[in-house]
Amino acid sequence: MECLSGYLVLGQQLLEGNNVYAEAWNFGPDSEGNRKVSQVLSALKSDWLAADWHCTDDQHPHEAQLLRLDSSKARDNLLWRPVWTFEEGLFATAQWYRAWLEHDEVISHRQLKNYVQLAQERGLFWAMEAIL
Repeated sequence: MECLSGYLVLGQQLLEGNNVYAEAWNFGPDSEGNRKVSQVLSALKSDWLAADWHCTDDQHPHEAQLLRLDSSKARDNLLWRPVWTFEEGLFATAQWYRAWLEHDEVISHRQLKNYVQLAQERGLFWAMEAIL
């Protein structure tokens, strides 16, 4: 949902005729959101015990050791900030998959409503007049 909120803020600027914003943007977590894959999987497992994975010793193509989006442009120019912490985002992801896979339930609307409410509580400007 973080990317969605960023693109909605960007879209608002473009709809208002601010064509200076018609360029490439990244929307992602703060640097505090950087985690190793093993940390993400362990945190996911703590939120959803049924989650499982396995590691192999198979040969794989070389991958970068660190992949990270630089969202500083969005923070500085659009005043955009992520709503969720790493832990909150991962919990919401686990919650969504658990609802879908275990109960055949789509909880997207409820999660979006909670996301906007949290953005309002945290004083994010784009959410102050949002109605769902």
